[in-house]
Amino acid sequence: MLFDGAAAHVCNNCRIKTDCTDSDDGRSIEQELDSWLQSQIGWFHRGDSRTLMLLAGVILIAEALRRHLQSEEVLLYSLLGGVGIFGTVLLSGFLAG
Repeated sequence: MLFDGAAAHVCNNCRIKTDCTDSDDGRSIEQELDSWLQSQIGWFHRGDSRTLMLLAGVILIAEALRRHLQSEEVLLYSLLGGVGIFGTVLLSGFLAG
């Protein structure tokens, strides 16, 4: 993406032009927004995923500590195991990058 900078007549008359640009046609700024957006948005969504997995784990642990039928306990502990596995995958991705 290209952003306008300064017109040539402005740049060429500026006292710090040599510190800013060597162009006689003015200055334009070019920045890739996709990589910044992807990294920041990705970081945000990975954080959300970790938070939701932690919340799911807390809720499942709280339910598992209450008295339930044996079939319900099997389901709760199975779900807790799944949350633990996926949470570990999310956490390892967080620690790696």
